[in-house]
Amino acid sequence: MDKYDIYMVGALDSLGVPYTADNKQMKSFIDMVADKYKEKGIKINYVNLCSLARNKTWELKEILDKDYTKEQYYKLNQNYSKMVTTNKSKNSRFNHPTNPDFVKVYYSNMDYADTKITTELKNAKNPIFLYTCGGMNFDYYTKCPSCDFRKIIPEFVLRAKKHLNKTMEDIDDCVKYILSLNPSVKMYVLGVYPMIDNRLKLIRYIVSPLYKIYNKKIVDICNKYDNVIYIDIYGTQNYISPYDNHPTYEGQKYIAKQIVKRLK
Repeated sequence: MDKYDIYMVGALDSLGVPYTADNKQMKSFIDMVADKYKEKGIKINYVNLCSLARNKTWELKEILDKDYTKEQYYKLNQNYSKMVTTNKSKNSRFNHPTNPDFVKVYYSNMDYADTKITTELKNAKNPIFLYTCGGMNFDYYTKCPSCDFRKIIPEFVLRAKKHLNKTMEDIDDCVKYILSLNPSVKMYVLGVYPMIDNRLKLIRYIVSPLYKIYNKKIVDICNKYDNVIYIDIYGTQNYISPYDNHPTYEGQKYIAKQIVKRLK
């Protein structure tokens, strides 16, 4: 018998990195979903691949093809996170407050450190894959000159619409790739939300139709496959860290709750 009952992977974008200043517990939605299993007495081995640096869809395949151990990848991600959160430039997305203990503590706490991430995904019986990605492809493709939405909204909307289909192709390719590794995997694909905090509600309102179209296209991708389930997290827009675009601790709880409701 395996030393654990469930194997779960969460990837890949920064949504699942619990670094915000309010998140004293340093818990991502991935950690919280794992905690729900533990509360039921179910042993779970899980890995959080979400990253502040390597978080575009094509990087997921690159990471999984390396077949890192959990310990190896966490050390890499620790370095990525340190680099990003300490490099606060005028045009950086990371000028906002972060939890000063996050980089040091989060990636040091792990069970099953010698797990080879991809080998285990291939061999596990009915593994779970929590997939949040594509948002950073939007960011990459639009190549807007500033992180200040107040300055770039018209340009952002035009460029995002232009590159929406390419982003969806990338997401679909990743879904196919994960299913190819293990056809019995249960994939839960998270939608997106307008990543604009409460200070800029008017701008959030202006861009919200774009995010709703994005989510509808993700639903269409999920409906193509028997074991791929869409998770609506649009309400995360009510839990965005101030001067940031990422979920607060309460936002992470909200996302975890949305996932747990759909777990099979």
